[in-house]
Amino acid sequence: MSVSVVWAQGGLDTAGKISGLSETEVSKTGSLPSAVGLVLGQVSLYLGIIFFLLLVYSGFLWMTAGGNDSQVEKAKKIIFAAVAGLIISVSAYAITNFVFGNILSSVPTVVENKCIADETYGYASCQDINSDCVYNNIKGDYEKNLCPGGANIQCCRVKAQKTN
Repeated sequence: MSVSVVWAQGGLDTAGKISGLSETEVSKTGSLPSAVGLVLGQVSLYLGIIFFLLLVYSGFLWMTAGGNDSQVEKAKKIIFAAVAGLIISVSAYAITNFVFGNILSSVPTVVENKCIADETYGYASCQDINSDCVYNNIKGDYEKNLCPGGANIQCCRVKAQKTN
């Protein structure tokens, strides 16, 4: 029997990064209001689909009633309930969007920032990892877990130039 190399070790992390599944949309936003907005957006999408299906179903009931008044009344009740549910859900979304968008954004938050410059590093700043980590034309490196704001915000540290 021969022993083969196990390629799966560490492969799941790499596969997750390549596929884009290692970070969810909620973890990329990095803030509670953004996460709530994302979830509410998805819920409102499904409510819209349910509203549309209820309207199609009630329209089908109405068109196939064939003079049956009880079936027409049932279709009218479903349409009324669907429209009322849509109005309530859109209102709830608007209110929540207003609360998280305006009121909570004005509340100051204090977060410790550990991204500091010292003798080794002449420059340190928390920034989005999609931008270049450069200061005075010197390329630096990103360091994880030093900045608040989620996985995309990291500490850009540029080594200090030695002066003679």
